[in-house]
Amino acid sequence: GAPGVQPQFVQNMAQAPAQLAQPVMQPQPYQQVVYGNMTMVQKPVVYPNEWSSGLCSCCDLGCGFCLQTFCCPCITFGQEADLMVNQELPFLNDMKNFACWAYCLADNCAHCVGSPIPLGWIFAGQARTAVRNRYAIKEGACPDMCVSCCCGPCALVQEMSELRKHHAGPNGINAPNITVNGRPLVMAPPGAVNQMA
Repeated sequence: GAPGVQPQFVQNMAQAPAQLAQPVMQPQPYQQVVYGNMTMVQKPVVYPNEWSSGLCSCCDLGCGFCLQTFCCPCITFGQEADLMVNQELPFLNDMKNFACWAYCLADNCAHCVGSPIPLGWIFAGQARTAVRNRYAIKEGACPDMCVSCCCGPCALVQEMSELRKHHAGPNGINAPNITVNGRPLVMAPPGAVNQMA
């Protein structure tokens, strides 16, 4: 009796590590967050993608856009905010339409109190995270806030390049991770969102 049981027990023990290594459940690509009548899939579970352009590819969108971003980053930040929905930029709440002014005010207030570092990068860093979440782009060795603080204009150009590559439209149109009432915002009419409670 015992000799017949022992090989079966040894065989089961040999299979155990392989069974433990198999995933029990497949992860969903996005985690859902619900806001009123708007369902927004905000954060990916995995971040497999890379930025479509490098951080130093400042002229990808043309030299004029590069100059605008380096001379007046608040304008580029305002243009980026226009392509987002309020829930992607919770730090601005309902002031998204004034994103350019908020960025500019943060920079100038910092100079008024004697800070050598402008503070607009605080807004820009959070917007960079929102773009990464939207397209499941993995974060590099340097966190979003660091990139926005140390290479602010370059980061803004990279984010705008990514948004344009994916044909992002005003108020979240063509965003792969946002739905309103269960429908994707693909070719939705402008202004269809952002009026959510």
